[in-house]
Amino acid sequence: MNAEATPKEIDAETEARHREFELRYGVCPICKRCSGPISVNKYDWLYCAKHRVKWCISWNLWDFSEGRPRKCRKNQRFLSRFTTIEPLHLEEPAAAKGAERDEN
Repeated sequence: MNAEATPKEIDAETEARHREFELRYGVCPICKRCSGPISVNKYDWLYCAKHRVKWCISWNLWDFSEGRPRKCRKNQRFLSRFTTIEPLHLEEPAAAKGAERDEN
């Protein structure tokens, strides 16, 4: 990110990264959004707090809670209120897929 970036540019970049994350790992099937990731004992989860659902996206990929047992317990308590689901996997718009093929 450019050190001279405006808040609007930063927001656009953050939104683009979040969208890429959603495309890769899935979203809540109800609202088509996600929050996270958070780690619990080496498992990395995304979740939707509004609809109380969660889905596991990896094992030991990031490990945000490594060496932080209190944080791990807090995450575990938080996610214990959620139902485990299969996320909805979004499709990239056709125009974006075509542009990607042109680059390769």
